[in-house]
Amino acid sequence: MNVLYMGMADDILAPLLLVPELTTLFAIDKFDKCFSKDKTWKGQKEDIKQILLNGSDIDSHSRQIDIECGNDKDIYYLVAKSFIIEDKDTGYVWRLKFKYNNIERQLVYYHHRDFLIKWPDDIKDISHVMYMGAFRWDYFNLRSSYILISMLETRTLVPYYIYGATFCHKHFPEHLMIGAHSAEDGGISRIQVSDMTTHKWIEQIYRPADMEYSEDSNNESSDNDCSDDMEYSENSDNDSSNDCDDE
Repeated sequence: MNVLYMGMADDILAPLLLVPELTTLFAIDKFDKCFSKDKTWKGQKEDIKQILLNGSDIDSHSRQIDIECGNDKDIYYLVAKSFIIEDKDTGYVWRLKFKYNNIERQLVYYHHRDFLIKWPDDIKDISHVMYMGAFRWDYFNLRSSYILISMLETRTLVPYYIYGATFCHKHFPEHLMIGAHSAEDGGISRIQVSDMTTHKWIEQIYRPADMEYSEDSNNESSDNDCSDDMEYSENSDNDSSNDCDDE
């Protein structure tokens, strides 16, 4: 099962907990040094691997997820430690093969890349799309996000699930709470998208009560054209333009 996480940073736990049966996790992220303990891309990779190696260790970051649907509530834990099989970074994509809970899985992480441009060709047949905290639909309009819309319409299976931060998607029917994060961000919400034949699927994930978008927006079309992959040094001083507080 293929999962895509747009703007994943170091959050390897959420997809493993939300979609226990995943076999391939695709990630696209520009890289933000605030989500790396030493504020480097190399350090963020080590953080992700350490989370996998820690597994169900009680001291691990965010070790449980509460899934509430109606009056029912289920609690899931990261049930085992992982074993790293292969670790390779080409300079624009990091491929990490690992075994978790008796299933061999792979993380295919396109780093220093924007998910608003055309996705790499191998990102397809996606059953779950996640973007918690990475994309706000109040910035969304059909004209400037046409590439993202095209990718979602052509690279996903139907039906598929889409996940967003609850504060942006209160109308989503399923509400998910990852333990250590729940008090901070209000959790995660999920909805099933079942019709991609028209733009009505956009109305499923967008509601005027939450935020606004317009098909007639005066914003210009996105300048994010499909570009060649670029290599980045792990020791680059310009991994991110974002500032963050020192720990």
